[in-house]
Amino acid sequence: MTIRTTFISAASATKNAVNSQLFTLRSANMNSTADQSFAKQGSFTRYQITSIVAIVKTGAPTASVGGIYTAAAKGGTAIVTAAQAYTALSAVDKVLNLTLASLTDVLQATPILSLTTANGTAATADIFIYGNVLD
Repeated sequence: MTIRTTFISAASATKNAVNSQLFTLRSANMNSTADQSFAKQGSFTRYQITSIVAIVKTGAPTASVGGIYTAAAKGGTAIVTAAQAYTALSAVDKVLNLTLASLTDVLQATPILSLTTANGTAATADIFIYGNVLD
């Protein structure tokens, strides 16, 4: 039996990454309706989102409601709609898979969290966006 091993450079891994972490938003303020930009994880331009996961870091953002968009002020394409509730995030380390909007386009913009309803008390969450690099 022959075993083949293929080494992929870091640049190649980013270029055609499948179901990789694309963006992160650490300590998202779930008590704010201000726009909060995600940080890109890698060097790519075009991508497709496959999932978004939110994890409570502090507090309990159970009253927070809002979406993720491709432009500021809830503009551009809705990645997660404004109706997304974070009710399941009731304690530290609780996890919620956000509901993706029906996306049919390749995306290029950096995502922005923009809540329509703030929590009412201090709460933060780490939010991770996973998907496929399409460069």
